[in-house]
Amino acid sequence: MKWISVLVALAFGCCPGALGAAEPWKAADIPVDPALVKGSITYFTHLADLVADGHFKKWVDEFKKIYPNVENVDVKDLTYAPDYRGHMRSLMASGNYGDVVEIMDNVSQSDFEIFYEPLNSIGAQKTNRFPDYFSVNGKYYGFSYGVNAEAVVYNKKLFAKAGIEFPQSRKDLFAACKKLRATGAIPFILNVGLGWTMQQWDREVLVFAGDGDYYRKMLKDDAPFARDKPYGKVLAFVREMIDQGCTELGPASPARIGVPTNWGESRQLMASGKVGMWFLSSWSIAQIVEMAERMHTGMTAADLGFAPLPIDDSGVGKVLMDPDYGIAISAQSTNKETAKAFLYFLLNIADLANASGFIPADVNVPATLPQIAELQRLKPIFIDAKSPPAEFSNAMVAAGFDFMTGTYLRAPLLAKDFDEALDDMNKRWSAAIGKR
Repeated sequence: MKWISVLVALAFGCCPGALGAAEPWKAADIPVDPALVKGSITYFTHLADLVADGHFKKWVDEFKKIYPNVENVDVKDLTYAPDYRGHMRSLMASGNYGDVVEIMDNVSQSDFEIFYEPLNSIGAQKTNRFPDYFSVNGKYYGFSYGVNAEAVVYNKKLFAKAGIEFPQSRKDLFAACKKLRATGAIPFILNVGLGWTMQQWDREVLVFAGDGDYYRKMLKDDAPFARDKPYGKVLAFVREMIDQGCTELGPASPARIGVPTNWGESRQLMASGKVGMWFLSSWSIAQIVEMAERMHTGMTAADLGFAPLPIDDSGVGKVLMDPDYGIAISAQSTNKETAKAFLYFLLNIADLANASGFIPADVNVPATLPQIAELQRLKPIFIDAKSPPAEFSNAMVAAGFDFMTGTYLRAPLLAKDFDEALDDMNKRWSAAIGKR
C-alpha cells in the first residue's frame, strides 16, 4: 500500500481544506448546484459517539454556513436500536429511511439500485481509496469515509507488566497469553457476547487466504469451512485461543470470565486496563481512549499499540485494508441534491474519518492516528479487500449465516464437537450454492 507511507509522513499534519482552514469552503467547491441545496434532510448514522460529543453539530452548523437556505440536517443515531443493521433494514423495507444513509456490509450489491441513488455526478470516485467497493455496472452508489486497518490493539503497559513484547508469531501469541493471564488480565477479548464484533473473523478469512477477493472464489467450493480452508483455519485459530485460555471464555464453553454484553461494558474493560488485546481495527483506538477519559483511568492513546495479528509462525504480518460503511443517498429521498451536498461535505470537508479513528478514504485527507505509523514500521503485507459479490451474499443468507454480523460464528466456536460443527456449516453452504 504505497499510500500508507504518505499517511505516515503526514500523520501529524493539518488536513488540507478541513474545517478551520485558512480558506473557508464555499458552495462553489462542492459539485452540486447550490440553488438546489435547501430545505431539510435526515441522516441515519451508526456513529453515535460523534453525535453525542458534538462533532456532528459542529459539522451541520458549518454546512449551513455554506448553504444558508438549508433549514436543518437532522442527524439521527440509532443507539436506541440494539442492532443497527437490522433496524436499518426495517426502515429500508418501510421505504422511509431518510436522505443520507449508510450502506451496510450485509446489503447485497443486487439491491443497491433499489435502495440508493447513483452518485457519479459528485465525482468522489476520483479521490476515494476504494471507489469501486459500492459500485455496480459503472454506477457509484456510495463512498466510504474511512478505511479500516484490521490489526490488534494492545495495552503496552500490561505487556510491560508481563515482561513481554507484542508477539510476532502464532507460537509466541499463545505464550504471551499465558503471561498476561498470570497478571490477572484477560489476555485477548473476543467480545463474543456482543455478536457484531465477531465480524472481524469474517474479514480475517481474506488474510488467511492471502486474497482480498476470496469470497468470490468460495462460490466454487462446496466445503469452504473445512479445517484446511481459509474459513476453517480462521475458526480453528479462534477455537484454539479459547481452548488455550487466551480469551474471556472458558475452554469450548459459554462465557466464564467478565464477558461483555454491550459495547459500553466491553470498552470499560479495555479502558480500565483489564484486557491485553482485542482485534477490532484502528477505529477502536479512539473508542478506548474516549472511554478511559470518561472513567478517569489515566489510559491515553500512547498506552495503546497496534500490530498485525500473528496468524502463523512466518514472522511476516498481514493486515487487511477495507472500507467502513459507505455513505449513500436514499433512492426515496425527496431532497437528493441537498443530500448529495452533505454527503460530499462529510467525505471531503468534515474530518469525519479521523474523528472516528479511521484512515481517511479520501486521498487528499491525511491520517492523524499515530498507531498507523507504528503499524507501517512493522512492514506487514497489506491486503485490499474486494466487495463481496451479490451471489456470495445471497448464498450466506440461504445458508442461514449472518455474514458480517457474526453471531453464526458462535456455534462452531462454542460447540462441544468442533469438527461436527464445521461439517454442518459445509453442508448448509453446499446446499446454498446448489451443490446438493
